[in-house]
Amino acid sequence: MDLKTISDALENLVTLKIRTVVGTYTEVDGRIHAEENARSIVSQIDLLGGDITTIMHDDFLIAPLNEVMQFHCERELKGQDIIQGNIRALKELVGLIATLARQQDETPALHADNKESAVG
Repeated sequence: MDLKTISDALENLVTLKIRTVVGTYTEVDGRIHAEENARSIVSQIDLLGGDITTIMHDDFLIAPLNEVMQFHCERELKGQDIIQGNIRALKELVGLIATLARQQDETPALHADNKESAVG
């Protein structure tokens, strides 16, 4: 694995991308490529810094595509809600793992040579 692959993987972990495309597009290796005549809105949310960047064609400012812009904004909000839920779930999971680890450390080990636990 090369450094660029690792860098791209880390970027994907900390950046949520929301893309709305109106028109023809192709998908190659999980990446969407809008054709020249397509119009798109792209939002990137930096999960660490909280910055949100949205880029759109001017056509989304007037009817009928302004309704698509509203749809994209709703998806952006839903994406933020999903991220917050995922972070809460991750915190709970880490807390559960820490609790289980503490409990395991506090539990005395049972050994076969322990006379109190021997049967007979």
